[in-house]
Amino acid sequence: MVFPSIHKYDNSKKQPYVSYLDRLSRFVSTDDTVLFICGYSLADQHINDTILNALGKSRTSHAIAFVYDNFDEGSDICRLAQGERRLSIYGKRNAVIGGRFGKWRLKNRPSEDDEIQINTYFDQDAAIPAATAGKEDNSEPSFEGEFKLVDFSNLVKFLADLNYSNYLTHGKK
Repeated sequence: MVFPSIHKYDNSKKQPYVSYLDRLSRFVSTDDTVLFICGYSLADQHINDTILNALGKSRTSHAIAFVYDNFDEGSDICRLAQGERRLSIYGKRNAVIGGRFGKWRLKNRPSEDDEIQINTYFDQDAAIPAATAGKEDNSEPSFEGEFKLVDFSNLVKFLADLNYSNYLTHGKK
């Protein structure tokens, strides 16, 4: 970890950081690699350049970044992902996937019998009650909401639930 200071960029060009970035580059440039990024804001251009250059060396690698901060379509992070289709940015309310920006939204109302528990990774916005809704408000849900896996603790919980032994322990078949 390089701590913020006026020497941060210079320190990142020294060992062991140069070796770490080289290993990252070799990993990402290997075909069929998927890099999941969590806890990194994509604010350091030299690290972004390493990831983007490595993606450019591979035809089939991808990087998926879970970004906790909110971003909009005009932000630097959005432009970064729009410039490289194999870099996807998943934010709380928005995402850039395949170079396209959009809001998180369910296609339709989920069934209560769905085996996959959507609420472990998505928090759907509640409908505005008809009694308090204005002319432009709708008492029907919009199906929009927040993607919860950008929070590291939610991501860990989600991944733990995918563990096959947990699946058997909870009696699911």
